[in-house]
Formats: sequence, structure tokens, C-alpha cells
Amino acid sequence: MINVFLTKALASRLNLSTGNARPLENNPMYSWMGHIIPLEGQEYALFINQASLFTVIVKLEPSIDVWQAFKSQIASNLHHLHLEAPIIERYLDSFDEITILKLKDKKLLARVNVVTAKAKGSILKILKTTLPMSFAETQVNSAKYNRSKKGCDCPT
Repeated sequence: MINVFLTKALASRLNLSTGNARPLENNPMYSWMGHIIPLEGQEYALFINQASLFTVIVKLEPSIDVWQAFKSQIASNLHHLHLEAPIIERYLDSFDEITILKLKDKKLLARVNVVTAKAKGSILKILKTTLPMSFAETQVNSAKYNRSKKGCDCPT
């Protein structure tokens, strides 16, 4: 089971009701936060994994099934990370049940805002070079781990 916590803006754009329910179970590896990013006349859904902050970007178009595109992007990214097929299949099997929830946690919302700010620059660069969106995801994901605290070489 996948839990997707959506911001009001993305829930509204997808015409989804999030309610105030809490998930029955919440494994952070299977929990994603979703937000909308408008850029140069296009809208993108930015999904961020709660545990790893791994980011997936889906272009919002009327002809696209957002959830299928989201699942496909995750599969593609996991494949490019050279994970074994059984591991990828097991993760994707959890998409049989998707629970949509409202993103209310202020700490999680702050994380979404930080990643969104970083993603905008990467997405704009990719749009201008016409490379596949997976390159933007790679830039956003690698940028998160290149910061270090003063006097510390460890990722934050």
C-alpha cells in the first residue's frame, strides 16, 4: 500500500478529496508527498518519498493517468539505479492500493517546499535543453545530498 500526502494545490488540480483521515499504516519508504509546480505555462506534479526524499516529477496533462505515470517514473528510476528486478517488482506491487491523504504535517510540508525550490531550477534547465524529465529528477536528487553543514563533510 502506498500513501500519498497531497498539498491542497495538487489535490485541487487532480480533483481529489483528501479528507482528514490518517493512514492505517505508514511506512515512510512507501509514503510520498505530492505538490504542484507551475513552470512556463506547464504544470508538474512533484512527488517526494518521505523516507529518502527521492523525487519523481510527472508532467500534468489531460491525457495522462497521473498515478500510472508516477508508477512508471519510479520503475524507470529504480531500473536506472540498477536495482534487482525482484526488488523493483515488490515495490511496484504496493501500487495496487494507493491511499490519498492531506499533507498536514508542517515538518513534511517544509521538506516539500525545500525540494520544490531546488526542483524548479533543475526542471527549467531540462525544459530548455529538451532532455528527458528523468535528468531533472537526477539533478534534484543529487543536489539534496551535496549540502554539508559547516565543519562537517557528511550529507544532511
